[in-house]
Amino acid sequence: MNIFKNIIEKIYLSMDGNLVYFDELTHCYSRYYYDNVCKPKYLDKQINMIFCDINGLKEINDTQGHHIGTKLIKKVAADLLDLKYVNDVVRFGGDEFILFGDEGFDKTLLDSIENISYGIYKKEPGETLASACKKADASMYIMKGKAHLHRK
Repeated sequence: MNIFKNIIEKIYLSMDGNLVYFDELTHCYSRYYYDNVCKPKYLDKQINMIFCDINGLKEINDTQGHHIGTKLIKKVAADLLDLKYVNDVVRFGGDEFILFGDEGFDKTLLDSIENISYGIYKKEPGETLASACKKADASMYIMKGKAHLHRK
């Protein structure tokens, strides 16, 4: 399970004083890890870059309370950390996550996670993460647009 790998890696990195690499709420990697580790780690690699966010989190926070929204963020993060063929899961922002999936990654794995939209982009070697992230994010908004149309 990826969650055990993540916990072991967290313990190892914390011994080196690198707790800043982890998001305390979700147990995912932090934005700091993305900026300082992922950028050089994935620069010369072809990898599936997946941009996810939680659907309707603001509405949930406004109507049911932030404690329910926080539970949802934790649940989604745990589900993302448990995905096969995912190397790193980064909490990019409040309800946004970036995943780095290897060759065996299949997008249908994401379809089993409730309340998320996602976009996938295959980053080419030498392409910056910023460029790939924008493309994965744009792909996610296409999915959100389709999901929004189906709700009407």
